[in-house]
Amino acid sequence: EVSTFGTLVSASTFKSSGADYYAFYSRSMGFHQMDVYVIIDANGAIAKVDAKQFIFDEEYFGNFGGMDVGSYKAGFEGLTPETWTGDAAVIATATMTSNAMKQSTEDAFAAFNSIKGGAQ
Repeated sequence: EVSTFGTLVSASTFKSSGADYYAFYSRSMGFHQMDVYVIIDANGAIAKVDAKQFIFDEEYFGNFGGMDVGSYKAGFEGLTPETWTGDAAVIATATMTSNAMKQSTEDAFAAFNSIKGGAQ
């Protein structure tokens, strides 16, 4: 049961290799509606972040130099509410997408805290 929602559409738990994980699906507003997935381990650290699509209508943004999606997603791994500054969400020249990723991540951390009863 989650007492905070924000951009969250769903929250679930699962086990993998004997470890507990918490999965959050968020629909935040970037340049278009974004589908963002955040997996948090039992200690409150991000295990994985992904999105259905990071950059929309790329052909209209002449200043966008592209992005290394793998490195971008890896930049979230291991972050906790205490170490999260929002900097990992930044994509150069993609302000709206960066803000959406930041909001989705913060909502996942808030929901995780709610699930854990504020223990994290």
